[in-house]
Amino acid sequence: IKGLPISQAAYERLRCSASVAHERTRDDGSIERTPTLESIPRPVRRAVLLRDDRTCRWPGCTSRYRIQVHHLIFRSNGGSHELWNLACLCEIHHHAVHDRAWTIEGDANGTLTITSPHGRIATEQAPIIEIEPARKAAHEQARTGRHITEKTISTATNEPCDLHWVVGAICDNVHTHRQRGPAEPLQETN
Repeated sequence: IKGLPISQAAYERLRCSASVAHERTRDDGSIERTPTLESIPRPVRRAVLLRDDRTCRWPGCTSRYRIQVHHLIFRSNGGSHELWNLACLCEIHHHAVHDRAWTIEGDANGTLTITSPHGRIATEQAPIIEIEPARKAAHEQARTGRHITEKTISTATNEPCDLHWVVGAICDNVHTHRQRGPAEPLQETN
């Protein structure tokens, strides 16, 4: 049985935390396998998760759901398993980096800078205060007669919506905008 091809982006995303070995079937039917490339060593992974408090490092995201360890410099570009090159991202933002051409730069032991495919830049900031949990906000909406479900919001890719993540992101954005005051125009770089 032949393996299914995957995109370069999917390959890079999987290499962030998976052990990888390539297999191919020779003409004589035997299987040739390359040595396994190691995933992030467990002590290093634990150190990254502790440093990042098992929370996504994306500016404005406070998700602790489906956290993955991301290589800032991809392994295929020589990225190492050193702490400065590893940061926690939720599954959604990990996909944004690998599948949607967002970039993350900086030292993971310090501040990270995220750049959109259109050149907009966001810099990581420490959370101001802990926000109301998403589940509590969803229950409050239901109590007032507004029933928000996973079907209420559909994504552009028709993937299932993570209701608690969406509500949490909205609550976080509302809180952040109230703290900042009037919006400042974004500066685009060419």
